[in-house]
Amino acid sequence: TDPINEEEVHISDSQSKEHRQSAIELLQQELLLDRLGTTFNIKVDENELNAEINNLVRMMGGADANKMKKEWAKSGVLERLQSRIKRDKTLDAVMEKVQIKEEMVDSTANIDDN
Repeated sequence: TDPINEEEVHISDSQSKEHRQSAIELLQQELLLDRLGTTFNIKVDENELNAEINNLVRMMGGADANKMKKEWAKSGVLERLQSRIKRDKTLDAVMEKVQIKEEMVDSTANIDDN
């Protein structure tokens, strides 16, 4: 049996709003990263995907990588893995474009007179 369906979980309106807001923010971040990935023409090639699969399989005890890849393709894990790689590459591309500017400021100038 599925333990999730055995028992209802009740949450308050404030908890519901909080979870909803978190979900919205996560979706916005994912949509932004997806758009940036398209803008930067980020692609995940088969070699990158296979390298990541091999790393994961090695960490899991060295199962058959081809067998795992087939299982993950059926279950949707492979698609999520590819999305994660694309997201990571997109973040790397964005960070290369970002220029960080350090500036000395007088902290007393930022305090409002009360």
